[in-house]
Amino acid sequence: MTITVNCDETLVRFAAEFAAKLNGSPDTASMFCPSNYDDIVSDMRASGNLAVGRDDDRKICAVCWMFYDPERKNADVNLFADESTADKSLAGEIFAAARKAGGFAPDTHFTFYFPKQNVALADFLEKSGARANTDEYGLLLVRGNERNIGDSDRISSIKPTEFAGFERLHDSIFPELYITGKGITDSIGKNREVFVMTEDGGISAYSVLERTSDPSLAVAEIIGVKEGMRHRGRGRAVLGHLIKTAFSDDRVNRLRLIVDCDNFNALKLYFDLGFEIEFENKCYTMG
Repeated sequence: MTITVNCDETLVRFAAEFAAKLNGSPDTASMFCPSNYDDIVSDMRASGNLAVGRDDDRKICAVCWMFYDPERKNADVNLFADESTADKSLAGEIFAAARKAGGFAPDTHFTFYFPKQNVALADFLEKSGARANTDEYGLLLVRGNERNIGDSDRISSIKPTEFAGFERLHDSIFPELYITGKGITDSIGKNREVFVMTEDGGISAYSVLERTSDPSLAVAEIIGVKEGMRHRGRGRAVLGHLIKTAFSDDRVNRLRLIVDCDNFNALKLYFDLGFEIEFENKCYTMG
């Protein structure tokens, strides 16, 4: 396999076609990869670490690129390799090339997130010594199936004067999440909305609504409740407000949510609100 890391525009587009094709099947998909071809091209261009592998016939057989968050020292990895070839070392070689091209710090963590059907990638990661994290469910709420939402009158859209307090709260609840509180507030008005419950002059709970490139699909990205105030209906309230807001847009007919498979309290709430299991994903970390 010949690997190229300084890819011209033509190779980037061919690599995006290869990735889009494999990403269309849960057997070979990556959950970090955009679903739209043009978005994949943009993602690859922006990464600065795209590695493309081609066989002796110059046919693309492996692609890898990563999104790096220097604040978290984490890289989200998209890795696609043609497992139909006789060469079973494709994944390792292309990952190593993209890792080198990125010039990442020695203490960088590399995160892989993919459907459980992608057993080839799981096998590669197991053999490479990657750490298996808790599996996650993708839940889906279809318009018309929402129920038991309850009262959300105490919830409002976050105000700029509340940004600093929100950022501190988010980072204290989710210190290792892929996005910081500052990252969320920076994206408000672009592809995110934040709804908060305030009590005693501070935020006690919040929800983050993410808009996607598909106008029919929105994501209940994050639900957070301050420590010491949980299990008292605040999570239901901020999520209920998010659901109402998402479906107030006539274009949106589906709302997706990701949750750890072993978070039984959260699952009970989400099922009670009308969400159903759509898929199950694996998550591994290397480094």
